[in-house]
Amino acid sequence: MHLAIVGTGAVGTALGIRLSKHHRIAFGSRDPQSEAARQLDLALGTKADVRLTPDAVAEASVVILATPWPVTEAIVKDLDLAGKIVVDCTNDVGPDFLPESSPVPSCAERLAAWLPESRVVKAFSTAGAGTMADPNYGAGACGVRPMMPFCGDDAEAKRVVRGLIEEVGFEPVDAGDLVAARTLEPLALLWIRLAHGGYGSNIAFALLTR
Repeated sequence: MHLAIVGTGAVGTALGIRLSKHHRIAFGSRDPQSEAARQLDLALGTKADVRLTPDAVAEASVVILATPWPVTEAIVKDLDLAGKIVVDCTNDVGPDFLPESSPVPSCAERLAAWLPESRVVKAFSTAGAGTMADPNYGAGACGVRPMMPFCGDDAEAKRVVRGLIEEVGFEPVDAGDLVAARTLEPLALLWIRLAHGGYGSNIAFALLTR
């Protein structure tokens, strides 16, 4: 598939490196000629490149939003995302790692309202960039993979995103319809509080069943 990743920070970069093993990646940037963009281009090799954001999303069937939440609305409203699968990795993080605004509706639901012709799936929002870059926790985690919950209203879009989650190296956990993002986003805030509260960023959630 052709994938576009909007956002060149730690999460977008980690996902790009993992997914470029399986797909063609175009990163969207406001300035593809910046030093940071050039370094990203070099790091990702021939299966990825950095373009202006509208150019990056033009040919993509899946667009991954790894953007700061406060600027997300302005970014997506300038893009033609009709018919595309849009993966929402955002989290609305305010002071003291609490939600900046009410969790109802969630960021993902607001995004879906802004993009009525797109198929929004919430994913890649409950783990850190370090785990996305290397999700192998080995025997210390009883051999289980870190989980990645996801949710959305379109079954085919969720099937595609489930495959991306597996390619990155997570255990996909289907949390249901997009309304479930109201529970996934607070889980992300818990991860952030734990990471900043002494556990460090090398932590991940797992789902155990028996």
